[in-house]
Amino acid sequence: MREKKEHSLPAIGRVVGERHGITRDRLRSSRKERQVMIARRVFTQTAKLYGYRGKEIAAYLRKDPASVTGYLREEDHSREVVKVTKRLDEVGKNVNTEV
Repeated sequence: MREKKEHSLPAIGRVVGERHGITRDRLRSSRKERQVMIARRVFTQTAKLYGYRGKEIAAYLRKDPASVTGYLREEDHSREVVKVTKRLDEVGKNVNTEV
């Protein structure tokens, strides 16, 4: 596991959004298009890696905690998660202050 809560959920969401070409609003929306669902899974897996609990992730995504559990059980996106964590490290902690 990475350092606990080294990056904020908004920072993780921003990097995932950049990589997948979606906005934060689309990430948190009720849309179920493939691109958005993959981004949610990557976001969830990355946030979990940084020590966030399912309940915190669900609150940020505006989803039921059971949905987050499902995102964690579904398709593994570990390669993409590694790319997101590298980008977060490149951008640095100054991203964490933005909302």
